Amino acid sequence: MKIQAYSVYGTPADSVIIGQKICMQQYNKIPDFILSGINHGDNTSIHAIFTSGTCAAALEGGILGITSFAFSLELPENELFEKTQDSSSRFNIAAKRAKEIVSHVLSNPFPNSVKILNVNFPNSVDLTTKIKVVKLCPVKYVDKAIEALDPRNIPVYWLWGQVQSNLPIDTDSYVLLEEKLITISPISLNLGSVHLEEMKDYFSR
Repeated sequence: MKIQAYSVYGTPADSVIIGQKICMQQYNKIPDFILSGINHGDNTSIHAIFTSGTCAAALEGGILGITSFAFSLELPENELFEKTQDSSSRFNIAAKRAKEIVSHVLSNPFPNSVKILNVNFPNSVDLTTKIKVVKLCPVKYVDKAIEALDPRNIPVYWLWGQVQSNLPIDTDSYVLLEEKLITISPISLNLGSVHLEEMKDYFSR
């Protein structure tokens, strides 16, 4: 089967904007949905949502009013930057499970208040792995900057981190890493109205 496809020299979010334009030009409609991923490594926690290119594409789709999915697969550290036969098999299975999730959403009415789903597959995912809908963990990693000197004696930095030892139960990071389940976290774009009345009162003093 031939599929017409495009590549974009830009960010994942850029590709969503350009994809929407092409859909309007060719089909006179916005895309039915946005699929982003499958990312190498999981994207659990609010921290990941704001730093991941995979999630950024889904966020851009949500901003444009398009139902969007961000898919990510947890991988062992040694497979994060280099594919192996094992990781390829995991991606194939994750892709099949992703198709199931998208098919379910397309076949069932989706709440208007939700436009974005962040989906993470455990490293051990198979065709029977259960799904759990959970909230986002605030922070998964304890990040740090590792400093060294390059040959010219100029400081260089690596950003690295370790998973927290006390992840909150019933959050996406905990359920993925400890319970080894597929996590689905609905994301709202209503970021700016939290504690709005309280802050109005604060600045009226």
